[in-house]
Amino acid sequence: MNNELSPSQIEILKLIEEQKEIDLPPPRRNFDKTIIKVWTISLSQWRVAKEKNIPLLDITAKSGNPCFAPNFETVIAYKSGKVSEEDYTRLYYEKMRLSLKEYPDQWKALLNASEVALACYCPADVFCHRYLFQDMLEKYANRHGVIIERCGEIKK
Repeated sequence: MNNELSPSQIEILKLIEEQKEIDLPPPRRNFDKTIIKVWTISLSQWRVAKEKNIPLLDITAKSGNPCFAPNFETVIAYKSGKVSEEDYTRLYYEKMRLSLKEYPDQWKALLNASEVALACYCPADVFCHRYLFQDMLEKYANRHGVIIERCGEIKK
């Protein structure tokens, strides 16, 4: 087995070393909703969300909305043990900060939802970017005068 790092893994490690803070855009207070119910869910439980009429936002690395999904290379590096939870968190937050700048309309659209379930393939209650995204979405929403109500993990 080859223990050398692939070019994408080397790029991930470079990103970790070059972490830079990117400020959130200034708040805008022109959204209709003041409270958004935010759930988290493993995609294996999608039927439960459907039964409750809770819309899913797929934020998985391969099939999800690329504006909110982690880089697939980062996921693989984490799963293989080459990237720690702390480094994965920094990399994901960095990607989301860039996403805020590149896709502001996608982020603003989230603030018009009444509720949403953040979906990923990871099982419930383990380290997962959907919980990181929920944290970042809450900070973003609060800057815009929108309150996030954390409703927990949707399970059977």
